[in-house]
Amino acid sequence: MHSAHPMSRTRAARTAGAHRSTGGMELGDAGMALGWGVDCERPKVVSGIIAYGPAAFDRRAAAARAMKIRVRIDGLGSEEYARLLQPIWSYLCRSDPPVPSDVIFVFGSRALEVPRRAAQLFAAGWAPLVLVSGRAGPMTERVFDRPEALVFKDELVRRGVPAAAIVTEVDAGNTLENVRFGMAVLAAAGHRPRSALLVAKAFAMRRCLATFARQHSGVKARGCPPAGALLDHLDRSRADFAARLVAEIRRLDVYGAAGDIAPCAVPPAVRVAARETARLLEPRRPSTGPRPESARAPRRP
Repeated sequence: MHSAHPMSRTRAARTAGAHRSTGGMELGDAGMALGWGVDCERPKVVSGIIAYGPAAFDRRAAAARAMKIRVRIDGLGSEEYARLLQPIWSYLCRSDPPVPSDVIFVFGSRALEVPRRAAQLFAAGWAPLVLVSGRAGPMTERVFDRPEALVFKDELVRRGVPAAAIVTEVDAGNTLENVRFGMAVLAAAGHRPRSALLVAKAFAMRRCLATFARQHSGVKARGCPPAGALLDHLDRSRADFAARLVAEIRRLDVYGAAGDIAPCAVPPAVRVAARETARLLEPRRPSTGPRPESARAPRRP
């Protein structure tokens, strides 16, 4: 049997020693960037060499690929869960201070905090007109008995917005259609806004702005989502919410490449957090069930 190269043995010993010095805990790049560790198995040793594959010279990156992570999303405490997703959340949830504008442009969903936020902006006098766009979608067709735009209009009226100040668009089924159809309805009603305050679910805010930037670049749009921390906006299980945030990053990439939205430069730290989250969402064993939302091909924006 051939012995391992002396330099390989030395490198293996250093790496194994470093692993032992952490008491069996080693951080991958993503985990270190997020400030928390993962329980891991010891790496395999073959002929005295740590079996980290082609990236053996970068121990942390190699360990992140080689280790079988036992921690899963549902096993995280609230603080760890929020810390994991915070880089993604902070990037997606762009929020601008409101300024006097021509219209408050509201994107339909099942989140009633969206029209409530629009009503606040209207009451504060930031715009004299509210446009609400959206038909019943996958998340609302079993919740609302009418198009999202009409449900939101009722909530706006309950919150003090005059019905005469609300324009509705009830055919849009995605964000791209919200912008295209909503602006067309405004034009048909004699309104040609040059500025808009956009109100949507917080994690969709960056994509809404990017859609406006591509489709109506002449409109000065500002993002004004509902306020609140990440945990305040959970509208589904923790695993599904995490998958939805990861899927949103993918949407920015796919729709930007397709030309539907303005390209978005996703920061490296956000991509690291998205990869770490996607890894924690992977099933422990092969499953024949439906893939996590983050792995599915995204729908149109």
